[in-house]
Parts: sequence; structure tokens; C-alpha cells
Amino acid sequence: MARLLVLLVLLCLSSMTQAGANKVLLFGIDGLKVDALNALAPPNLMALARQGIYSTQSLAPDISLSGPGWATLLTGVERDKHGVVDNEFGGRNFVYAPHLLTLIKRQNPQLMTAYAYNWGPLYKKFQPEADLSYSGPPEDDAGLMNQAAQWLQQRDDLDVLSTYFYNLDEAGHRFGFNATIPQYRDQLLKADAALGQLLAAINARPNRAKERWLIMVVTDHGGSGTQHGENRPEHRRVPLIMAGDGIAAQSKAFIPLALRQVDIVPTILAHLGLQTQGLDLDGKPYQPQAYAFQTGVNLLANPDAEYGSAYTDPNYDPDIPGWHKGGRQTVMSAGVRSALPARGRNIFVGLGTGSLTQVIPLPPEAAGRNFQLQAQLGASAYSKHDVQLHVRFRGPFPRAAVQGVDGACYFLRGDRVERFDYQTDRVSSGYPRLIAEQWPDLARFQGGARDIEAAFNAGNGKAYFFKGSQFLRYDLESNKADSGYPQSIAAAWPGLERFRRGARDLDAALAVSEQEIYFFQGSQFIRYDLKAGRAAADYPLEISDLTWPGLAVWPLGIDAAVRRDSETAYLFNGHEYIRFSLKRHEADNRVPRAVNNSSWTGIQNFNQSFGGSAPLSSSERNGQWHMRRVQGQVPVGAVAAEVELRFLHEGSGGFPFADALEFRVD
Repeated sequence: MARLLVLLVLLCLSSMTQAGANKVLLFGIDGLKVDALNALAPPNLMALARQGIYSTQSLAPDISLSGPGWATLLTGVERDKHGVVDNEFGGRNFVYAPHLLTLIKRQNPQLMTAYAYNWGPLYKKFQPEADLSYSGPPEDDAGLMNQAAQWLQQRDDLDVLSTYFYNLDEAGHRFGFNATIPQYRDQLLKADAALGQLLAAINARPNRAKERWLIMVVTDHGGSGTQHGENRPEHRRVPLIMAGDGIAAQSKAFIPLALRQVDIVPTILAHLGLQTQGLDLDGKPYQPQAYAFQTGVNLLANPDAEYGSAYTDPNYDPDIPGWHKGGRQTVMSAGVRSALPARGRNIFVGLGTGSLTQVIPLPPEAAGRNFQLQAQLGASAYSKHDVQLHVRFRGPFPRAAVQGVDGACYFLRGDRVERFDYQTDRVSSGYPRLIAEQWPDLARFQGGARDIEAAFNAGNGKAYFFKGSQFLRYDLESNKADSGYPQSIAAAWPGLERFRRGARDLDAALAVSEQEIYFFQGSQFIRYDLKAGRAAADYPLEISDLTWPGLAVWPLGIDAAVRRDSETAYLFNGHEYIRFSLKRHEADNRVPRAVNNSSWTGIQNFNQSFGGSAPLSSSERNGQWHMRRVQGQVPVGAVAAEVELRFLHEGSGGFPFADALEFRVD
């Protein structure tokens, strides 16, 4: 019996020693914006990102204040559970959703934990259970980091340290959340230096070689101008970094399911050998899985809404794993409301008009193969809602549109151009023709007069054409390019380097006047003052219903734009277009319309044939499921398929809903 007790004690000590070898540094930076981090590329932060996982797709809570953001990060549940909706932490439910350090102490009191916070609510409201604590004044980030570094170096028994950098958010509120703002940039570099100080302290630990460190860098929200708190991409999209011993570098891999705010707590618990089951967390211990193309299988991530939690509050607009959000959507359990079908599983639910979009990379061997996109779709009985499937193929076939001096619209794709005459409402005879015949000097571009990516008519007899990293200014009267062109976009258009991909590969350009130009790249856009020769401050911004009302169905961007006159523009994406009122700055049609021979008579080369599913009929809006399919062949040159689940919420009772999405290439 004595020998058995000794053996049990030894096993317990062995288990504790093994658990104690796994260490955690959770480094929080308040108000860290994705675009600022990418633009400035601070050395310590980006080196850590390259060594492990760098996620830029996680969304902070829809009330993007520090209170809800840190509550989500530090409890592992979203705001419908932790109850925090403001910086006063009113409605908090930390008995049900306790702080990370409290969760750790409850499972293994032997683990040595510490926090160093200098924003009062982080310790006054959460009241985390910890062995070591520091709560310095908000302005003294340096003093806080010195204390944290001292613990890391001198406390060999320290297992978990949660620390926090305050003054980046303060600089954002005072001067602006933008890497071009000196004060914000300086504080970001100080936060980076603080991370470097902590990492150096970890590497200087006497038993470092025997320890397995998990390093996580997190933030609560982004910002625009000097504010945050709204349900908009600039405020909600946050960068997250996960690196450390045993974590493979994934910097160049495409990972369909990104690391999210709610994954931080369960990932730390799992690293420490603690349980996550039974805690009702909204996240999961994160295990990145890189994408691999296969034929005959479903290529969508989280196609059935089962990865993640279901929600009951229709006023909450949560992050949905794997999907880019445009507008408001949620995930609910089927049958949780009478307006939803009674099926015992999670389903996607539209809270407003918008879309969930997912990009699927395609290798060259996918070209010419049959594809199929299908889903179960439905809408509440007696409602007017609709839900549709769409697919767009992306690749080396850019499109552009430009207004001519004759008032007509010229559509460019590949090496062809089509002239659309608004007077006759059709493509002019003799078109399509070669771009090189229409504008001979576009042949100065590398690769010749083809694959123009963006263009606009400045209204002063000059048009601008953009391709790759270059642009060309064209005199429309003489039909010749100005001398000295093409030129570098980066050199001639200051501010466009703020785009995620830099001053190149533009998707569209829209001249709304002789002075005001909008450039589009991916989900971002920049307003440009042509006469002053500079981009407006606080840009780029994200396409959303707040910035371009009516474009929430296309959260990943557009691929062409053209002004018809002083009041109207047309915005294109794949096989569809939206007519946009420049006077009211909103879409004239809430639902995109198909680009075809009926809407743009005679159009041939510019049109893309891949489309979407048929709308639900009035009899199909009965609260039941209806199968929809979109089929065709993957076009040659396609590098990605953009799958869209589009919700059209018409304001009546109930919801549109969807489940069991599948996209496969056979």
C-alpha cells in the first residue's frame, strides 16, 4: 500500500512537472489595427507572425469597444454570453464567463499565474485570480513592461503571464488609427519594442531549453479616424498572432478557418493540459489546417455552420468562422424560433441584406472540370425574404470600364473592348474590337494593349489606364498617350501604397467628378483628390453598407466601375452590376442585376457567364428547405472561386436561412 501511494505521488509530480513545462505569454495591445500593422511591419511583431500563425480575418464583437473586445478575448465567449456591451462593463456575467486566469486556477491551482494591466477595468471588473499582479498607471506602459520582463526573468516558476499595452489606443483616439499618423506609428513601434523586451526575457530564462512557450498577441478592436465602437469592418477586423515552440510557420499557407478572438482562451487551456469541455466556450483549441485542393469533395470551410456556436439573440451580429461577412448574419439552432425550420442543427440566418462569402483557391488542373455549388435554402413562411447562391471565378482576366468623350461607356476585358451607346442602349456595331485598335498607345504597357485593370475619364480630355504597377495617361482627343508614360503608380499617386497589396493591381477606379476619384483594391477603397494629388486622410476604408450603401453583398470588392453622368455610376462584380446614385451615394437597386444581353444589349466579351441560383418563389417561402444548385465548368485561368451565400432581408417577419452548402470540382 505504501509503495502504491509513493507511486501515485510520483505520477502526480511527473504530471505537474510536465504541465509546468508548458508556458504562456498573452500580450494584449489595445487598438491594434490590421492595416497599420501590415503597413508599418514592426520587426518583432512581424517576425513572430512569420514564425507561426498570423490571422487577419477575426472580427471583434459588433459593439467594437474595449469592454466587449477584452471580455471576448479573456473569457472565450462572445458578448451574448459575457454580457459586456460597453466600457463600464454593465451587464457583465463573469460568474458564468470567468477570466482566463480564473479558469486556470480553478483547474490547476499549482500553476503560477500573473497579470500586468494598466487599464482599470481589466483588473477591477474581471477580478482575475492570479498569484502575481501589477496595476500601474495607464500612461506608464514602460513601467508595466519592466515589471512583466522582471517576472519572466526572475520567476522560474511562472507559468502564465497576461500583459497589456495601453497607449496605442490612446494615440488612436487623440490623433487617428492609421500608420500614417506619427503618434499612432510611434506607439505601435513602442508596443513592438515591448514585445521584443518580453521575448528576450523569455529567452534569458535559466530553464528556457526545457520550456515550451505559447506566445499569443491579441487586440480588442481596430478603428477609423479617431473612433471605434461601430459594427463596421474597420472597427471589427483585428490581427491575432500565435507562435511558439512546436508551432509550425504558416505564413504562406492558406488556412480556411482563421484564428479567432474566442479561440484564444481554449487554445491556452489546451496548451496547459487543462480541460475545455464543459466550459461552454464559443471557441476551440486552435489547430491550423492548411487548405489542399481535392476533386470530388466539399471544398468549403464550415459549410454547415457547425464550426462554432449558435446564437439566440437576433440583435447580435457575431463572427462566423470561415466566412467573410457583408452585412448582418448569424448562426442559430434550427427550431430555436418558430420562424425557422425544425431541424436540430445549426443553420445560417440572414439578419439583413448582405452576404457570406468564401474564397477557394484553385490550381491549374481545375480548369475545364465540372463544378457544382449547392445548398439547402429557405425563408420563413409568409415572408418576402430570399436567399441565393452565387459563384465568381477570379483569375488573370481583369476587366475595366471607362467613360468616353462621346458619353459612351467602353468595357475592356483581355485584349478586347466594347462600346456601349447609352442613346441606343446597346453595344455599337463593329464591336468588340481590339483594344490596340481603339487606343493604340496602350501597347506601351508591358504585355501590350490588354488586361487593363482599372480606368477612368478625368473629364478634362484625359483618361487614365492602370495595369499592374503602372499607369498611362491618355489624351482622348488626339488618341495618343502623353509622352513619358507609362509611369509608376506608387511614384505618381501618393497614398495608394496604403492598400494591402500596395500601389498596384487595382480592381477599379471611379471618377465621381473632375476632382474626386475612388480607387478600389479588394475589400478596400481610397478617396483621392486629383487636383491636390493626394489620397484623403484616414483611408483606406472597407466596403460596407456604411461606406457604400447597397454594396454589402460584395464585401470582397468589385472588379470594374464607370460613371455614366454626374448622377449615376455602374459598379460591376463578376456576372452582376449595381447602379449607384452619386447624388445620394447609395445603390439604386438593393439587389445586384445580371450582366447579360437583356440588361446590356449586345454585350459579349465583357460578360461573365457564371451566375447564381434562381430566387425562391412565393410558394417556396414556406419555412421549409429547398435544394438549389449552380453548375458549370471552371474557366481556364481561374485561380480562385468566390462562393457567395446571399441573404435578401425584406423587412417582414422571420428570416432567410441556409444550410448544407457544398462546392466541389469533379
